[in-house]
Amino acid sequence: MLPWVQHNRSRACLTLLLTLAGLAFLMLPHAAQAATATPPPTATPAPTLTPTPAGPVYIVQPGDTLAAIAYRFGIATDALAQANGITNPNLLQPGQKLVLPGFPGVSGELTTVTVGYGETLESLSRRYGVPLATLQRLNRLTTADQIVVGQPLAIPASAADNPPLARLQVRPNEPLQGAAARQGLNPWVLVLANDLPGTWAALPAAVLDYPTSEKQTNGPGALPPEVLEVTLEPQAWVQGHTSVLWVRLRPGAQVTLGGEWQGRPLHFFLADKDKNLWVALQGTHALADLGPHPLTLTLSFGDGREMRFTQPVQVESGGYGWEKLVVPAALLDPKLSRAEEERLREITSPA
Repeated sequence: MLPWVQHNRSRACLTLLLTLAGLAFLMLPHAAQAATATPPPTATPAPTLTPTPAGPVYIVQPGDTLAAIAYRFGIATDALAQANGITNPNLLQPGQKLVLPGFPGVSGELTTVTVGYGETLESLSRRYGVPLATLQRLNRLTTADQIVVGQPLAIPASAADNPPLARLQVRPNEPLQGAAARQGLNPWVLVLANDLPGTWAALPAAVLDYPTSEKQTNGPGALPPEVLEVTLEPQAWVQGHTSVLWVRLRPGAQVTLGGEWQGRPLHFFLADKDKNLWVALQGTHALADLGPHPLTLTLSFGDGREMRFTQPVQVESGGYGWEKLVVPAALLDPKLSRAEEERLREITSPA
């Protein structure tokens, strides 16, 4: 190859290399700028929220345990802990709010009402607008037959503010339409207010509720409207003590009161004529069995109606000591104590 050809080829290669180097140098600022540029923002995923389970809310009281609360409301302890995110049941604090799972249709905080004389679970269900089955389950009641005077009953707090209800009693052989007409009501108001399947379903002498705009106390919901109030002092009767039963009737109501407690009749006396307030005094035997005993109230109305209502009252211990004595049979002759018993009966029989 000729020397000048070789020289020209070398110059061409050198020129090509310099050109490529220049292009690379020109590209450097753009590459650096691309490398250091802020990357485009990316969307931050929304935090996942654990839904709060629906249900009534129980406020923990001093002395409560998770197991005791679960048992009270018929809930598995594990289910109660899981519904409230509790990992250590020993850290339960008074005032803490717990959601009770398994009560569809019930919400809000629970409160406690005390059962008075003259109430049934059905009458309380109507008063507070809580379905009967829900009321039974909230309070672990196996039947709706009877509830004891003074018994605490759990209900949703919002139900305690339900509008007042008035009462009427269906007369013997009276259709529901007739009872509604006496109060100027549509019979279907009574059907809906009392959860009846139809206008044909009201039992004779049944006490029914209906909404009212009057400002009044609801009164004992299972008793006729002539009875405004029944009060027991104390609510639980004590062995060997005397208890007081007050009954306040509607002014002008013609009602004869009676009743029975542990096989003995109740005798009522007029305590306040203006208030139509009546009172009965009744003792409880010192050796009466502890627990609930039936207290019966009878009402005889001026129009010929009669009603007998029975509800259990708790008997509590009088704290008496006792000892066993062996008595000779000769001292048990009724003739020895007959005169004394007759004198005591003469003194005490009026009351």
